[in-house]
Amino acid sequence: GPDVRVRNLTFTRATADVETWCVTNLGTPHFTLHGCEISGNYTGIGFGITPLQLVDACCISECNVHDICTGNTDGGGISGWGAYLESMSRLAIIGSYWDNALTSHLVRIPGCNIGCIANNYFGRARRGWGGSSGHVLTIRGFTNTPMDTFAGVYVEKIVIRDNVFSTNVDNLSQIQLAPQNDSDNVRHRNIIIENNYFDTTSTRPINTEVQSRLTIRNNIVKGSTFGEMVYILATSNVGVPVPTDTKVYNNTVWKTSTGGFSLVNATTATGPASGSSGTIIKNNLVYAPSATSPTVAVSSGVHVSTWTESNNSTPAQMTGTK
Repeated sequence: GPDVRVRNLTFTRATADVETWCVTNLGTPHFTLHGCEISGNYTGIGFGITPLQLVDACCISECNVHDICTGNTDGGGISGWGAYLESMSRLAIIGSYWDNALTSHLVRIPGCNIGCIANNYFGRARRGWGGSSGHVLTIRGFTNTPMDTFAGVYVEKIVIRDNVFSTNVDNLSQIQLAPQNDSDNVRHRNIIIENNYFDTTSTRPINTEVQSRLTIRNNIVKGSTFGEMVYILATSNVGVPVPTDTKVYNNTVWKTSTGGFSLVNATTATGPASGSSGTIIKNNLVYAPSATSPTVAVSSGVHVSTWTESNNSTPAQMTGTK
């Protein structure tokens, strides 16, 4: 039907090593999932259909999605997500609890035109069997056919706010905004990450390849071992533009462990013709008393990236020496 609503039900499955879904929608243009308990040895929520055939509106609210694929055999090759949401036109994920996807990403969104992800708790994701990726919240691009040709549909107008990202495992990013890989020609733009709390042990809580107009503001990050708060990456070899106009404002960061630290790391790997540019880093408060040579920003990789910084904690202030 055109409008389906599922609410206040419990879904669980004990059978292991079977790749299947708990709740799935393969064509309903408007779908609401509210107040459901979801766990077991399969993917929790699978919405969406053939790439670029957009689901008009999807809302997941006040659900408890946890312990996904925990009974599967190590090495069995079955991956399961807390949610896999393909080709969303409008998406809302509100007030839900997400934790412990054993074999892959906790929430994976391959394509979204307009989205609000707010007031959720995001816990543990893990690398899949064989060491594949397993970021906590990953927003990829719409799937193109062929993959190396941009079909013209942007991932854009997304707000990620007022969420708690708890301590992760396997050194995975808690938010990733990026293509599938360096041969995937997709585009991200006009995204805001604000008012979130990160308790992290990841190398980098936020990993981004957003091409233009990403704002990261008013977040709190606390944890150990992470080397940077924001990792601006450019790796495409199929013409995806290098990130520009990233804004990092008014964030508060406390690193409790030793090791190097930079608030922003702007890295260009092998493909692009230039580094990222137009990054503005302003009014950020950093305390890393045990860190080695902390700094506001660094550029690494084969091309030099550029940025503007003002009114941030100085290295001496970061270490508490002044």
